[in-house]
Amino acid sequence: MFRLNNEKGVAAIEFGLILPILLFLVMGIIDFGLLMTSRASMVSASREGARAGIVVGVPSVTEAEIATVVRNALTNSGWDEADVALVDVDVTGAGGAFGTDLTVGVNSNYSFLVLSKLIPSIADQLLLNASTTMKNE
Repeated sequence: MFRLNNEKGVAAIEFGLILPILLFLVMGIIDFGLLMTSRASMVSASREGARAGIVVGVPSVTEAEIATVVRNALTNSGWDEADVALVDVDVTGAGGAFGTDLTVGVNSNYSFLVLSKLIPSIADQLLLNASTTMKNE
């Protein structure tokens, strides 16, 4: 049987075949990591807004003030001002009686950086929701 002993360049060819798969995997991890980071900061911002809204004060905190607290929390967590301006903040139960629920909802669209361009079946934007309910104090 005839056997070739010259295997120069085989590793480069194998690397070239595997590299696109590895890059796709790394970009997917980065995209989903950024998505989860955005979601976590939205949950934290909704908690801060709810906490600011349930504390008893005279006069009681308005829905607009709670929305401002939420937007400031998003800005402090690293969101761009342009992205924060697009966030929808829903507040129900602001200024309610003791023991009633206050709910703060935060909604935003997340745009994938790479995955939606590589896989057409993945939507370009994904709606993220975060909601926190606390009892008025």
